[in-house]
Amino acid sequence: MASNMDLVSVIVPVFNTGRYLEQCLHSVLNQSYPNIELVIIDDGSTDPLTIQILTRFKDLVHSQHQESGKILLLKHETFPNNRGVGAARNEGVNICTGKYFVFLDADDQLVVDAIARLHEASEYYHADITMSHYRNISEEGIDLNSEFTPTPFTSNSLINLKQFVEQDKLLFSFPISPCNKLIDTKQYRDSGTRFREGQIFEDMEWCYRLIMSMHSLVQIDHECYLRVLHHNSITHTLNHSNKLDIVKAQAGILSALQDHKLFDLYYEEFIYSSLNNINVRFRLMTDKNLRLKLVEKAAEFYQSLGYKVPHKFLALNQAKNHMMYKLTHGRRSLNYFVPYRISKMQKRALKK
Repeated sequence: MASNMDLVSVIVPVFNTGRYLEQCLHSVLNQSYPNIELVIIDDGSTDPLTIQILTRFKDLVHSQHQESGKILLLKHETFPNNRGVGAARNEGVNICTGKYFVFLDADDQLVVDAIARLHEASEYYHADITMSHYRNISEEGIDLNSEFTPTPFTSNSLINLKQFVEQDKLLFSFPISPCNKLIDTKQYRDSGTRFREGQIFEDMEWCYRLIMSMHSLVQIDHECYLRVLHHNSITHTLNHSNKLDIVKAQAGILSALQDHKLFDLYYEEFIYSSLNNINVRFRLMTDKNLRLKLVEKAAEFYQSLGYKVPHKFLALNQAKNHMMYKLTHGRRSLNYFVPYRISKMQKRALKK
């Protein structure tokens, strides 16, 4: 039976995540779907526990394969130096051989029937992207939220992405996450979509490029992805100079819009979304000097767009509120979902 089913690649970038890695890899090993290729990209890990787990896991995969009769292939590549999660994901897609692939962060997990449900829906709807909901859990496995993340999609219905982006004009309502999606490998490679390497917040630009480059999407009403929230994650350690990359990330999104000739269509939505993204990171920072640098870089970025904002954060915040008003009143009121979604994200982030 397994040999007649599509091979699905699960791509796991790993960098010093030994504390969570074993549970992550076991969640792949224990999938009910019988034809999986596990692609591990060790992004220059130096943590002894991480290295030990990866070494031991090779034998475990072989043993599991013999006992269960499943087809579970393992590819394992190691970067000599840390290159970042974007580079690791790009390499994972380069070397995977599955008809479909899924990204899985090394500190997160998949529910046991995740691949089976995603694959079934993808085949039924012939979708380029099949997206599930995710559930936030604590390091101890405690459920932190049971509500589905709000999205603009009708569940279990094939979405034409060109119409979604250009006619419905809902690009910025798309939830930003690379990891809760089953993606058609050939369509993805042909689209030319890749992660920008050498910076963090790379997933923002990637998600928008993905939606602008692919043809169809279906969302299923199931929580397939378990996102483990912990204090050491990138999004929670904000007092570091690389967090200024949030401005670079907005420049990347701008570049994506320009490449697809959509900047004029999305000018106001882009300004609003980028102001919110920067605002959230600013409010989570506690280092005063870093805050000032962020505001300066943000002001320079908006001035380059002809959107003049003084070098004060209060002015950036007022500009964001003004743009929200424009998007939610009058002729553009159909775009209410964009500020609604972003404001909910902002409130959740500030509570963590």
